[in-house]
Amino acid sequence: APHALLAMGKVDPLHPDLAVDPLGILRPPSKLTHQLPL
Repeated sequence: APHALLAMGKVDPLHPDLAVDPLGILRPPSKLTHQLPL
């Protein structure tokens, strides 16, 4: 998923890496966005 974050500026909320989130740290998905000009 980190490569997707860099490539698209966000992570797909349905990405398999986000399915395993026992601590609830990956929600809301809006926390996984960035505004870097790539």
